[in-house]
Amino acid sequence: MPPPRRAARRRFAAAAAESPRAVRGSRRLSVRHGEPFKLEGRCGGGGGDDDDDGLPLSDEALLLVFSSLSFTTADLVRCAATCRRWRRLVSADAAFVCPRATPRSDPCIRSLALGFFHSHTTDGGVSVTQPRFVPLSAAASRLQPSFAALLDGGGASRVVASRNGRLVLDLRRCANTTVTHAVRLGVCNPVTGGGGVGLDVLPQLRGKDSPTGPYACTVITAADERGGGDRRMMTRYSSYRVLLLYNRRGFTALRCYSSDEGSWGPEAEVTGARIGRTQLAVGPHAAVVHRGVVFWPRLAVALRLDSLLQPAPAVSAAKTPPRYTVAGFSPATTRQRHSSTMVTHRLLGVMPGGGLLRVEADMETIRAYWGGRKDGDGDIVDGGCLLGEALKWRWTKMQALMKVHTVRLRWLCEKSGLIIFTARNNSDSDTHVYTLDVETEEIRRVATAPGGESSLEEMCAYEMDRVTLLASLAR
Repeated sequence: MPPPRRAARRRFAAAAAESPRAVRGSRRLSVRHGEPFKLEGRCGGGGGDDDDDGLPLSDEALLLVFSSLSFTTADLVRCAATCRRWRRLVSADAAFVCPRATPRSDPCIRSLALGFFHSHTTDGGVSVTQPRFVPLSAAASRLQPSFAALLDGGGASRVVASRNGRLVLDLRRCANTTVTHAVRLGVCNPVTGGGGVGLDVLPQLRGKDSPTGPYACTVITAADERGGGDRRMMTRYSSYRVLLLYNRRGFTALRCYSSDEGSWGPEAEVTGARIGRTQLAVGPHAAVVHRGVVFWPRLAVALRLDSLLQPAPAVSAAKTPPRYTVAGFSPATTRQRHSSTMVTHRLLGVMPGGGLLRVEADMETIRAYWGGRKDGDGDIVDGGCLLGEALKWRWTKMQALMKVHTVRLRWLCEKSGLIIFTARNNSDSDTHVYTLDVETEEIRRVATAPGGESSLEEMCAYEMDRVTLLASLAR
Protein backbone atom coordinates (compact mmCIF):
# COMPACT_ATOMS: atom_id res chain seq x y z
CA MET A 1 0.00 0.00 0.00
CA PRO A 2 1.54 3.33 -1.00
CA PRO A 3 2.10 5.95 1.74
CA PRO A 4 -0.31 8.92 1.92
CA ARG A 5 0.62 11.91 -0.09
CA ARG A 6 2.07 15.01 1.56
CA ALA A 7 -1.01 17.10 0.70
CA ALA A 8 -3.23 14.67 2.61
CA ARG A 9 -1.03 14.88 5.66
CA ARG A 10 -1.11 18.70 5.53
CA ARG A 11 -4.92 18.73 5.26
CA PHE A 12 -5.22 16.39 8.28
CA ALA A 13 -2.89 18.59 10.38
CA ALA A 14 -4.86 21.73 9.47
CA ALA A 15 -8.17 20.09 10.39
CA ALA A 16 -6.75 19.02 13.75
CA ALA A 17 -5.55 22.56 14.46
CA GLU A 18 -9.03 23.95 13.75
CA SER A 19 -10.72 21.39 16.04
CA PRO A 20 -9.31 21.47 19.59
CA ARG A 21 -12.07 19.13 20.73
CA ALA A 22 -10.89 16.49 18.34
CA VAL A 23 -7.34 16.92 19.55
CA ARG A 24 -8.40 16.49 23.18
CA GLY A 25 -10.36 13.43 22.22
CA SER A 26 -7.39 11.92 20.46
CA ARG A 27 -5.21 12.67 23.48
CA ARG A 28 -7.63 10.96 25.83
CA LEU A 29 -7.68 7.99 23.47
CA SER A 30 -3.91 7.84 23.43
CA VAL A 31 -3.79 7.99 27.23
CA ARG A 32 -6.39 5.25 27.46
CA HIS A 33 -4.18 3.02 25.34
CA GLY A 34 -1.16 3.86 27.47
CA GLU A 35 0.54 6.03 24.86
CA PRO A 36 2.26 9.10 26.36
CA PHE A 37 1.88 12.51 24.79
CA LYS A 38 3.42 15.93 25.23
CA LEU A 39 1.82 19.31 25.10
CA GLU A 40 3.14 21.80 22.63
CA GLY A 41 3.74 24.25 25.49
CA ARG A 42 6.32 21.95 27.04
CA CYS A 43 8.28 21.93 23.83
CA GLY A 44 8.38 25.70 23.70
CA GLY A 45 5.37 26.22 21.42
CA GLY A 46 1.70 26.86 21.87
CA GLY A 47 2.15 29.24 24.84
CA GLY A 48 1.35 26.57 27.47
CA ASP A 49 2.49 26.76 31.09
CA ASP A 50 5.71 25.04 32.05
CA ASP A 51 3.93 22.97 34.73
CA ASP A 52 0.85 22.09 32.68
CA ASP A 53 -0.24 18.48 33.27
CA GLY A 54 -2.39 18.20 30.15
CA LEU A 55 -5.73 17.89 31.98
CA PRO A 56 -8.57 20.11 30.70
CA LEU A 57 -9.34 21.23 34.27
CA SER A 58 -8.74 24.65 35.77
CA ASP A 59 -6.76 25.19 38.97
CA GLU A 60 -9.96 25.96 40.85
CA ALA A 61 -11.54 22.66 39.77
CA LEU A 62 -8.51 20.66 40.88
CA LEU A 63 -8.43 22.43 44.25
CA LEU A 64 -12.09 21.58 44.78
CA VAL A 65 -11.33 17.94 43.98
CA PHE A 66 -8.37 17.84 46.39
CA SER A 67 -10.33 19.47 49.22
CA SER A 68 -13.61 17.56 48.85
CA LEU A 69 -12.41 13.95 48.75
CA SER A 70 -11.16 13.88 52.37
CA PHE A 71 -7.68 12.85 51.32
CA THR A 72 -5.26 11.89 54.04
CA THR A 73 -2.02 13.82 54.25
CA ALA A 74 -0.16 10.94 52.59
CA ASP A 75 -2.62 11.07 49.67
CA LEU A 76 -2.03 14.80 49.24
CA VAL A 77 1.74 14.28 49.29
CA ARG A 78 1.37 11.68 46.53
CA CYS A 79 -0.77 14.12 44.56
CA ALA A 80 1.95 16.75 44.91
CA ALA A 81 4.50 14.25 43.57
CA THR A 82 2.47 13.66 40.39
CA CYS A 83 3.59 16.74 38.47
CA ARG A 84 4.78 20.29 38.93
CA ARG A 85 1.32 21.75 38.53
CA TRP A 86 -0.23 19.59 41.23
CA ARG A 87 2.71 20.27 43.55
CA ARG A 88 2.24 23.99 43.05
CA LEU A 89 -1.49 23.78 43.81
CA VAL A 90 -1.13 21.59 46.90
CA SER A 91 1.70 23.63 48.41
CA ALA A 92 0.41 27.12 47.56
CA ASP A 93 -3.16 26.40 48.72
CA ALA A 94 -2.40 23.97 51.54
CA ALA A 95 -4.61 25.86 54.00
CA PHE A 96 -7.56 25.40 51.63
CA VAL A 97 -6.85 21.83 50.57
CA CYS A 98 -5.94 20.31 53.92
CA PRO A 99 -9.10 19.66 55.96
CA ARG A 100 -9.33 21.72 59.12
CA ALA A 101 -10.53 18.72 61.07
CA THR A 102 -8.05 15.90 60.66
CA PRO A 103 -9.66 12.82 59.08
CA ARG A 104 -9.96 9.88 61.42
CA SER A 105 -8.13 7.70 58.91
CA ASP A 106 -5.13 10.03 58.85
CA PRO A 107 -2.27 8.24 60.64
CA CYS A 108 0.67 9.68 62.53
CA ILE A 109 3.30 11.27 60.28
CA ARG A 110 6.83 10.87 61.63
CA SER A 111 8.28 13.71 59.54
CA LEU A 112 6.12 16.26 61.36
CA ALA A 113 8.39 16.09 64.42
CA LEU A 114 11.43 18.25 63.65
CA GLY A 115 13.24 18.42 66.98
CA PHE A 116 13.23 19.93 70.45
CA PHE A 117 14.43 23.02 72.27
CA HIS A 118 16.35 22.79 75.51
CA SER A 119 17.97 25.31 77.84
CA HIS A 120 20.11 25.24 80.94
CA THR A 121 19.04 26.91 84.18
CA THR A 122 21.59 28.44 86.54
CA ASP A 123 21.61 30.31 89.85
CA GLY A 124 18.84 28.21 91.31
CA GLY A 125 16.59 28.67 88.29
CA VAL A 126 16.72 32.48 88.32
CA SER A 127 18.24 32.91 84.85
CA VAL A 128 17.81 30.79 81.75
CA THR A 129 20.41 30.38 79.02
CA GLN A 130 19.64 30.85 75.35
CA PRO A 131 17.65 27.81 74.11
CA ARG A 132 19.19 25.45 71.61
CA PHE A 133 17.43 23.46 68.93
CA VAL A 134 18.30 19.78 68.36
CA PRO A 135 16.96 18.23 65.11
CA LEU A 136 15.58 14.71 65.19
CA SER A 137 16.49 13.81 61.59
CA ALA A 138 18.62 14.88 58.66
CA ALA A 139 15.58 16.48 57.01
CA ALA A 140 14.93 18.57 60.12
CA SER A 141 18.57 19.67 60.29
CA ARG A 142 18.11 21.64 57.07
CA LEU A 143 15.80 23.98 59.03
CA GLN A 144 18.50 24.71 61.62
CA PRO A 145 19.44 28.12 60.08
CA SER A 146 15.82 29.29 60.41
CA PHE A 147 15.70 28.31 64.07
CA ALA A 148 19.09 29.85 64.73
CA ALA A 149 18.06 33.13 63.10
CA LEU A 150 14.85 33.11 65.11
CA LEU A 151 16.60 32.68 68.44
CA ASP A 152 19.56 34.97 67.78
CA GLY A 153 17.81 37.74 65.88
CA GLY A 154 14.43 37.61 67.56
CA GLY A 155 15.89 37.96 71.04
CA ALA A 156 13.87 35.10 72.48
CA SER A 157 15.11 33.96 75.85
CA ARG A 158 12.54 31.19 76.43
CA VAL A 159 10.25 28.91 74.46
CA VAL A 160 7.11 28.81 76.60
CA ALA A 161 4.69 26.89 74.37
CA SER A 162 4.61 24.76 71.23
CA ARG A 163 1.45 23.51 69.52
CA ASN A 164 0.24 22.83 65.98
CA GLY A 165 3.30 24.23 64.23
CA ARG A 166 3.53 27.46 66.26
CA LEU A 167 5.91 28.57 68.98
CA VAL A 168 5.19 31.07 71.74
CA LEU A 169 8.36 32.89 72.75
CA ASP A 170 9.17 35.03 75.75
CA LEU A 171 11.08 37.90 74.15
CA ARG A 172 12.64 39.34 77.28
CA ARG A 173 16.43 39.11 77.33
CA CYS A 174 16.64 38.38 81.06
CA ALA A 175 13.45 36.44 81.57
CA ASN A 176 13.28 33.86 84.32
CA THR A 177 10.76 31.49 85.78
CA THR A 178 10.28 33.13 89.19
CA VAL A 179 10.12 36.92 88.73
CA THR A 180 7.80 38.56 86.20
CA HIS A 181 7.63 42.37 85.98
CA ALA A 182 6.39 42.55 82.38
CA VAL A 183 5.48 39.97 79.75
CA ARG A 184 6.40 40.39 76.11
CA LEU A 185 5.50 37.40 73.96
CA GLY A 186 5.91 36.55 70.30
CA VAL A 187 4.23 33.90 68.13
CA CYS A 188 5.76 32.43 65.01
CA ASN A 189 5.95 29.47 62.68
CA PRO A 190 9.73 28.87 62.42
CA VAL A 191 9.39 26.77 59.26
CA THR A 192 7.61 29.40 57.20
CA GLY A 193 9.47 32.35 58.73
CA GLY A 194 12.59 32.60 60.91
CA GLY A 195 14.18 35.51 62.68
CA GLY A 196 12.03 38.62 62.62
CA VAL A 197 10.18 37.40 59.51
CA GLY A 198 6.79 35.98 60.42
CA LEU A 199 7.21 36.78 64.13
CA ASP A 200 4.08 38.33 65.63
CA VAL A 201 5.08 40.43 68.63
CA LEU A 202 2.12 40.65 71.00
CA PRO A 203 1.32 43.81 72.97
CA GLN A 204 3.35 43.94 76.14
CA LEU A 205 1.65 43.38 79.48
CA ARG A 206 2.86 45.83 82.12
CA GLY A 207 1.96 46.87 85.64
CA LYS A 208 -1.39 45.60 86.86
CA ASP A 209 -1.96 43.77 83.56
CA SER A 210 1.19 41.68 83.93
CA PRO A 211 1.48 38.43 85.92
CA THR A 212 3.47 38.88 89.12
CA GLY A 213 4.94 35.40 89.09
CA PRO A 214 5.39 32.30 86.89
CA TYR A 215 2.78 31.51 84.29
CA ALA A 216 1.64 28.77 81.93
CA CYS A 217 0.99 29.48 78.28
CA THR A 218 -0.41 27.76 75.21
CA VAL A 219 -1.62 28.63 71.72
CA ILE A 220 -5.00 27.61 70.28
CA THR A 221 -4.99 27.38 66.47
CA ALA A 222 -7.55 26.85 63.74
CA ALA A 223 -6.99 23.09 64.00
CA ASP A 224 -8.80 23.21 67.36
CA GLU A 225 -11.86 24.93 65.91
CA ARG A 226 -14.18 21.98 65.57
CA GLY A 227 -13.05 20.58 68.87
CA GLY A 228 -14.48 23.68 70.49
CA GLY A 229 -17.89 22.96 69.02
CA ASP A 230 -18.37 26.58 67.94
CA ARG A 231 -17.48 27.98 64.54
CA ARG A 232 -16.91 31.43 66.08
CA MET A 233 -13.64 30.33 67.66
CA MET A 234 -11.54 30.42 64.50
CA THR A 235 -12.40 31.53 60.98
CA ARG A 236 -9.04 31.39 59.18
CA TYR A 237 -6.05 29.09 59.23
CA SER A 238 -3.77 31.95 60.29
CA SER A 239 -5.95 32.83 63.28
CA TYR A 240 -4.82 31.85 66.75
CA ARG A 241 -5.35 32.61 70.41
CA VAL A 242 -2.73 32.74 73.15
CA LEU A 243 -3.84 31.75 76.65
CA LEU A 244 -1.85 33.01 79.64
CA LEU A 245 -2.59 31.28 82.95
CA TYR A 246 -1.21 32.62 86.23
CA ASN A 247 -2.06 33.24 89.88
CA ARG A 248 -3.39 36.32 91.60
CA ARG A 249 -3.93 36.65 95.31
CA GLY A 250 -6.92 34.48 96.04
CA PHE A 251 -7.67 33.16 92.53
CA THR A 252 -6.20 31.82 89.30
CA ALA A 253 -6.34 34.32 86.45
CA LEU A 254 -6.39 34.02 82.66
CA ARG A 255 -5.70 36.40 79.80
CA CYS A 256 -6.51 35.62 76.17
CA TYR A 257 -4.91 37.23 73.12
CA SER A 258 -6.77 37.09 69.79
CA SER A 259 -4.81 37.47 66.55
CA ASP A 260 -7.96 38.62 64.74
CA GLU A 261 -8.47 41.51 67.17
CA GLY A 262 -4.75 42.14 67.74
CA SER A 263 -5.14 42.75 71.48
CA TRP A 264 -5.36 41.09 74.87
CA GLY A 265 -8.77 40.58 76.40
CA PRO A 266 -9.65 41.54 79.98
CA GLU A 267 -8.27 39.56 82.87
CA ALA A 268 -10.60 36.70 83.75
CA GLU A 269 -11.02 34.72 86.94
CA VAL A 270 -10.91 30.95 86.48
CA THR A 271 -13.80 29.47 88.44
CA GLY A 272 -13.67 25.93 89.77
CA ALA A 273 -9.87 25.50 89.64
CA ARG A 274 -6.80 26.66 91.54
CA ILE A 275 -3.11 26.18 90.70
CA GLY A 276 -0.28 26.04 93.19
CA ARG A 277 2.60 28.46 92.72
CA THR A 278 5.21 25.71 92.83
CA GLN A 279 3.44 23.89 89.99
CA LEU A 280 3.73 26.91 87.70
CA ALA A 281 7.42 27.44 88.45
CA VAL A 282 8.50 24.41 86.40
CA GLY A 283 7.86 24.81 82.68
CA PRO A 284 7.14 24.80 79.85
CA HIS A 285 3.71 23.27 80.37
CA ALA A 286 2.34 21.23 77.48
CA ALA A 287 -1.41 21.65 76.89
CA VAL A 288 -3.91 19.23 75.37
CA VAL A 289 -7.03 20.35 73.50
CA HIS A 290 -9.75 17.71 73.45
CA ARG A 291 -13.50 17.99 72.81
CA GLY A 292 -13.80 21.67 73.57
CA VAL A 293 -11.51 21.67 76.60
CA VAL A 294 -7.92 22.87 76.93
CA PHE A 295 -6.16 20.85 79.60
CA TRP A 296 -2.76 21.26 81.26
CA PRO A 297 -2.03 17.73 82.60
CA ARG A 298 0.95 18.74 84.76
CA LEU A 299 -1.10 21.51 86.38
CA ALA A 300 -4.24 19.38 86.72
CA VAL A 301 -6.43 22.23 85.47
CA ALA A 302 -8.72 22.51 82.44
CA LEU A 303 -10.71 25.33 80.80
CA ARG A 304 -13.79 25.22 78.62
CA LEU A 305 -13.11 26.92 75.32
CA ASP A 306 -16.69 28.03 74.83
CA SER A 307 -16.45 30.13 77.99
CA LEU A 308 -13.77 32.23 76.27
CA LEU A 309 -16.42 33.41 73.80
CA GLN A 310 -18.65 34.93 76.44
CA PRO A 311 -18.71 38.74 76.19
CA ALA A 312 -16.91 40.59 78.95
CA PRO A 313 -19.10 42.58 81.37
CA ALA A 314 -19.77 46.14 80.22
CA VAL A 315 -17.78 48.85 81.95
CA SER A 316 -20.04 51.13 83.96
CA ALA A 317 -18.98 54.44 85.51
CA ALA A 318 -21.52 54.11 88.29
CA LYS A 319 -20.21 50.90 89.77
CA THR A 320 -17.47 48.35 89.33
CA PRO A 321 -18.48 45.76 86.72
CA PRO A 322 -18.55 42.10 87.71
CA ARG A 323 -15.35 40.21 87.08
CA TYR A 324 -14.95 38.43 83.76
CA THR A 325 -14.98 34.68 84.50
CA VAL A 326 -13.91 31.55 82.60
CA ALA A 327 -15.21 28.08 83.49
CA GLY A 328 -12.49 25.74 84.70
CA PHE A 329 -12.17 22.54 86.67
CA SER A 330 -9.55 20.25 88.17
CA PRO A 331 -10.04 16.70 86.84
CA ALA A 332 -7.37 15.34 89.20
CA THR A 333 -8.85 16.65 92.46
CA THR A 334 -9.00 13.17 93.94
CA ARG A 335 -5.42 12.50 92.88
CA GLN A 336 -3.67 15.39 94.60
CA ARG A 337 -1.69 13.03 96.80
CA HIS A 338 -0.27 11.46 93.63
CA SER A 339 0.36 14.76 91.85
CA SER A 340 4.16 14.52 92.06
CA THR A 341 4.08 11.09 90.43
CA MET A 342 1.77 12.32 87.67
CA VAL A 343 3.97 15.33 86.92
CA THR A 344 7.07 13.22 86.39
CA HIS A 345 5.78 9.99 84.93
CA ARG A 346 2.69 10.68 82.81
CA LEU A 347 2.11 12.28 79.41
CA LEU A 348 -1.23 12.88 77.71
CA GLY A 349 -2.03 13.74 74.10
CA VAL A 350 -4.62 13.52 71.34
CA MET A 351 -3.90 11.20 68.43
CA PRO A 352 -4.65 12.29 64.82
CA GLY A 353 -7.85 10.25 64.80
CA GLY A 354 -9.22 12.12 67.82
CA GLY A 355 -8.61 9.52 70.52
CA LEU A 356 -6.60 10.11 73.67
CA LEU A 357 -3.11 8.72 74.26
CA ARG A 358 -1.59 8.23 77.72
CA VAL A 359 2.02 7.24 78.36
CA GLU A 360 3.29 6.29 81.82
CA ALA A 361 6.69 5.34 83.19
CA ASP A 362 7.84 3.88 86.49
CA MET A 363 11.14 2.49 87.70
CA GLU A 364 10.98 -0.53 85.40
CA THR A 365 8.58 -0.01 82.48
CA ILE A 366 7.09 2.41 79.96
CA ARG A 367 3.43 1.77 79.12
CA ALA A 368 1.11 3.18 76.48
CA TYR A 369 -2.70 3.38 76.54
CA TRP A 370 -4.99 4.78 73.89
CA GLY A 371 -8.56 4.49 72.75
CA GLY A 372 -10.94 5.52 70.02
CA ARG A 373 -12.78 8.80 69.77
CA LYS A 374 -15.76 9.07 72.11
CA ASP A 375 -18.57 11.04 70.49
CA GLY A 376 -21.36 9.99 72.80
CA ASP A 377 -23.52 12.10 75.03
CA GLY A 378 -20.95 12.24 77.81
CA ASP A 379 -20.01 15.52 79.41
CA ILE A 380 -17.09 17.21 77.67
CA VAL A 381 -15.72 18.23 81.06
CA ASP A 382 -15.51 14.65 82.31
CA GLY A 383 -12.29 14.53 84.33
CA GLY A 384 -11.89 10.78 83.93
CA CYS A 385 -12.09 11.15 80.16
CA LEU A 386 -9.39 13.82 80.11
CA LEU A 387 -7.10 11.77 82.31
CA GLY A 388 -7.56 8.79 80.02
CA GLU A 389 -8.89 6.48 82.73
CA ALA A 390 -10.90 4.34 80.29
CA LEU A 391 -8.15 3.90 77.68
CA LYS A 392 -7.03 0.43 76.62
CA TRP A 393 -3.56 -0.90 77.31
CA ARG A 394 -1.51 -1.26 74.11
CA TRP A 395 2.04 -2.20 75.03
CA THR A 396 4.65 -2.29 77.79
CA LYS A 397 8.37 -1.74 77.26
CA MET A 398 10.83 -3.04 79.83
CA GLN A 399 13.57 -0.52 80.53
CA ALA A 400 16.10 -3.27 81.18
CA LEU A 401 15.49 -4.73 77.71
CA MET A 402 15.78 -1.24 76.22
CA LYS A 403 19.16 -0.92 78.03
CA VAL A 404 18.12 2.32 79.75
CA HIS A 405 17.28 3.35 83.28
CA THR A 406 16.22 6.48 85.20
CA VAL A 407 13.62 7.27 82.53
CA ARG A 408 11.99 10.70 82.59
CA LEU A 409 9.18 11.39 80.13
CA ARG A 410 9.61 14.85 78.63
CA TRP A 411 7.27 15.48 75.66
CA LEU A 412 4.58 13.81 73.57
CA CYS A 413 4.44 14.77 69.88
CA GLU A 414 0.76 14.21 69.17
CA LYS A 415 0.71 14.44 65.35
CA SER A 416 3.82 12.35 64.75
CA GLY A 417 3.30 9.75 67.49
CA LEU A 418 6.75 10.18 69.05
CA ILE A 419 7.57 10.18 72.76
CA ILE A 420 10.66 12.14 73.80
CA PHE A 421 12.26 11.02 77.05
CA THR A 422 15.62 11.26 78.79
CA ALA A 423 17.40 8.32 80.38
CA ARG A 424 20.79 6.91 81.22
CA ASN A 425 22.44 4.11 79.33
CA ASN A 426 23.64 1.03 81.17
CA SER A 427 27.13 1.47 79.74
CA ASP A 428 27.81 5.09 80.84
CA SER A 429 26.63 7.80 83.21
CA ASP A 430 25.68 10.44 80.62
CA THR A 431 22.07 11.44 80.09
CA HIS A 432 20.73 10.72 76.60
CA VAL A 433 17.62 11.85 74.75
CA TYR A 434 15.53 9.13 73.10
CA THR A 435 12.45 8.97 70.89
CA LEU A 436 9.94 6.13 71.12
CA ASP A 437 7.36 5.53 68.39
CA VAL A 438 4.00 4.66 69.95
CA GLU A 439 2.86 2.69 66.89
CA THR A 440 6.00 0.79 65.86
CA GLU A 441 7.56 0.73 69.38
CA GLU A 442 10.89 1.70 67.81
CA ILE A 443 13.37 3.42 70.12
CA ARG A 444 16.14 5.71 68.86
CA ARG A 445 18.79 7.78 70.61
CA VAL A 446 18.89 11.31 69.16
CA ALA A 447 21.14 13.36 71.46
CA THR A 448 23.49 13.20 74.44
CA ALA A 449 23.74 15.69 77.29
CA PRO A 450 27.21 15.49 78.89
CA GLY A 451 26.07 17.84 81.65
CA GLY A 452 23.31 15.48 82.70
CA GLU A 453 19.79 16.53 83.56
CA SER A 454 20.94 20.04 84.51
CA SER A 455 21.50 20.89 80.83
CA LEU A 456 17.98 19.74 79.94
CA GLU A 457 15.94 21.53 82.58
CA GLU A 458 13.55 23.05 80.06
CA MET A 459 12.61 20.91 77.08
CA CYS A 460 10.00 21.75 74.48
CA ALA A 461 9.47 19.70 71.32
CA TYR A 462 8.44 21.21 68.00
CA GLU A 463 6.44 19.54 65.24
CA MET A 464 4.91 21.04 62.13
CA ASP A 465 1.23 21.03 61.41
CA ARG A 466 -0.06 19.34 58.26
CA VAL A 467 -0.60 22.60 56.37
CA THR A 468 3.02 23.60 56.91
CA LEU A 469 4.15 20.16 55.74
CA LEU A 470 2.20 20.51 52.48
CA ALA A 471 3.40 24.07 51.97
CA SER A 472 7.02 22.95 52.40
CA LEU A 473 6.69 20.63 49.38
CA ALA A 474 7.28 23.62 47.11
CA ARG A 475 10.91 23.57 48.18
